[in-house]
Amino acid sequence: MPFFAYLCSTMAIMYHFNHPRNIMMLLTLSLTLTGSSASSQNVKNEVRDGYRIERIVPERLPDLNIPRSGHHTVFVNGELTVMGGHTTAFVPTPTLEYYSDGAWHVVQMAYSHDAGLLVPMSNGKLLIGGGFEKPLGIGQLHSTEVYDPLTHSFSEFGCLDVRRASACGVELSEGRVLITGNWFHRDTMEIYDGKGHYSSVKAVTIPLFNPYVFRSAKDNAVIFGIGGTKGDTLHINSVDQLKGNAFRPALFETWQPLKIHEAHQSTDYEVGDTTIDDYSYLFPMTDSTGQVAIGICRNGDFSLLPTAGPIPMKGPDGKEIRYLSLIVDKPRQRAYLRGDDRRSEAETWEGANIVRRHYLLRIDYAQALQGKGKAPLTLYYTDKMDVGGFDNPTVTPNGDVVLAGGKYRDNYTPLSTVYVFRLGDAPVESASVGSGLWQWILVALLVLFTIGLACWLIYSRRQKPTPAAVVEEENDNQQKVALMKRVCQLMDEQKLYLNSDLKIQDVASQLGVHPNVVSAAINSQGNSFNQFVNDYRIEYAKRLLLEVPDKKVSSIYYEVGFGHEQTFFRAFKARIGMTPSEWKKQESTDKM
Repeated sequence: MPFFAYLCSTMAIMYHFNHPRNIMMLLTLSLTLTGSSASSQNVKNEVRDGYRIERIVPERLPDLNIPRSGHHTVFVNGELTVMGGHTTAFVPTPTLEYYSDGAWHVVQMAYSHDAGLLVPMSNGKLLIGGGFEKPLGIGQLHSTEVYDPLTHSFSEFGCLDVRRASACGVELSEGRVLITGNWFHRDTMEIYDGKGHYSSVKAVTIPLFNPYVFRSAKDNAVIFGIGGTKGDTLHINSVDQLKGNAFRPALFETWQPLKIHEAHQSTDYEVGDTTIDDYSYLFPMTDSTGQVAIGICRNGDFSLLPTAGPIPMKGPDGKEIRYLSLIVDKPRQRAYLRGDDRRSEAETWEGANIVRRHYLLRIDYAQALQGKGKAPLTLYYTDKMDVGGFDNPTVTPNGDVVLAGGKYRDNYTPLSTVYVFRLGDAPVESASVGSGLWQWILVALLVLFTIGLACWLIYSRRQKPTPAAVVEEENDNQQKVALMKRVCQLMDEQKLYLNSDLKIQDVASQLGVHPNVVSAAINSQGNSFNQFVNDYRIEYAKRLLLEVPDKKVSSIYYEVGFGHEQTFFRAFKARIGMTPSEWKKQESTDKM
């Protein structure tokens, strides 16, 4: 039936192929119908509201030598490595284990770092520090050390300026590290200078527990998360900066960062390319109803990642999913939200064991991050397993996800189990699994036929455009020109560009048209919406630089509508070819 419908629809569209929209309709119809054909006898996978769902059976590796929770899991120097945390009876363990030749090997650390911080360094070593001073999660540590994975050895040095547990850090330029966050103690921003010394450099607006610490520029970072060093869940709308004032993203009025209960690393969330000054991160968020979404922090600006559907909040059995953390597989441009069944005496306990289903929600973020579509979602779920939960996961170089250790019932009974989810070979976008080879052959033939037909239609149309198509294109261009006049008039009269949170929806609302229409008109001029608005801001900045010569350049960015100083400087130089100070100096010289 789908194939017959496809042929009928193809004939109809061929009859009316004068407009490119019909050609795109043909391609879309082909992929939709062939997809329906391939998934009609789906057995292993399901397609739900905006996501695919697939059962997965994790592979169990040899157990850790020491059960542990509150630890870090990383893949460094080609070896799966766990370090720190606490073991049975909530006792900190000053040990590291690395997996090699099918077994775990224990290395003694100088200090125990239960709920400590870990920062992977650009020199290949790991900076480790802080954590609970005593068993039962009591007190905090000053001590820090560096792990060299090449020699499996530690070198201890120096002390944190502030005793810390449940902190986080991120490496800046020249080996310096920003560290912040705490548990039951005061909090500051402090810098490790890369040479063994720590010093507090700035106060925090509100102390944070296991904060998100993301770079926003070469030597700047944003800090945000859940407030309250005593474990209180206090939703904070403000974002601190290492350099610059705290600010309140509009996104945080509706969505809040998800609270991360266990130790984590800033590199877990990184999706940008720092070599081209792209400091982008993904992180989980939640609203007042408990719905989860994926936030983007790009150079200090915040937005939501568009996804093919809402993040699924229930598993295949209808039980709620409790999402716990996010990990990025940067080489494959995927992210995974880790979760399990919500804790319930009636649902997760069977006899003496905790039985829980575990989840990994895969987000293929590449196209969505570039603004070219929505991220496909795939929910992997396990059968119920007689283990309670896992601490922070890691991704191996081949794209598999590893979950090691974690809590069983509570902090007094950690686990030694290690599981691998073999996801490295999964396709870039999940596809439905058919039950026969002939279906996929048919799909391939239909797609090839459609692409060939579409190319022929496009070629024919370009060779001999119809009068109707020419008239339609001319009318469309005239409408865009007329709309651009209205847009420019609105910007000139109402100075909307001075609003740093200005969205294309705001402009469209003022004009009474759809945002896509405004976007198409601006794009026809060779600009994106951000470029268009920033041009207004830069022109206004140039006026201020000349008319108010005593005004500091660093204070102008906010007045002209930029949310961040770095964004202003970058946009100004890209537009004018020099920095604001250089331009001001040149203009002053020319007028003399």
